[in-house]
Amino acid sequence: MRLIFGLGNPGKRFFSSRHNLGSISVRELAKRFKIKLREKKNLLSLVGEGEIQKKDVILALPLEFMNICGIVIKRLKEYYNIDLKDILVILDDMDLERGKIRFRLKGSDAGHKGLRSVIENLRTENFSRLKIGIGRPPEGVNPSDYVLERFSKLEFEEIKSSLERMISFVESWLERSQAC
Repeated sequence: MRLIFGLGNPGKRFFSSRHNLGSISVRELAKRFKIKLREKKNLLSLVGEGEIQKKDVILALPLEFMNICGIVIKRLKEYYNIDLKDILVILDDMDLERGKIRFRLKGSDAGHKGLRSVIENLRTENFSRLKIGIGRPPEGVNPSDYVLERFSKLEFEEIKSSLERMISFVESWLERSQAC
C-alpha cells in the first residue's frame, strides 16, 4: 500500500489557491482513477483507497491547516502501517517556475511550512516529495498573500499541463516503488 498525500488547506476559501496545488493534484488523481475521497475524522483527512496502475494506493488530503498537517500524515502512516519509502507528498513550490515539476527522495523544507510540519511529525526528511512550481510573487506582493490567492484563468491553464505530467510521474513512481 502506498500513500499519496496532497498538502493544502481545508475549506472552500482555499480550494483553488496556489498553496493548495498539492490538494488539487490529489483530487485530480482521485478523479482520473475514480477513487472516492471520504471524510475520516479519526484520521483528520479525506481519504480514498483504490488502485492506480494495478497498485494499491491511499489518496489523502488534510482536514487540518497546512502548517500543522504533519500530524495528519503521521496518523495516516501509523493507521495504515505504511513505510516511509511508500509515501509521496505532493506540494506547491514558489521557487520553481509555474508548472515545473521536481521530484526529491529527501531534503529540507526549504521554507515551506507544510513540508516542515511533515518532516517534524515523521521525524525525518527521508520521504519522497513531488513539488509543482507556482512561481515567485510579483514585486511588492507578500509571499504569504501570494500563495493564498487563487490561480488566474491563464495561470490555471498553464497548471493543467503540469497536472498531466504529475499523473504520469505518479504512475512511474508507483512502478519504481514496486521494484524496491
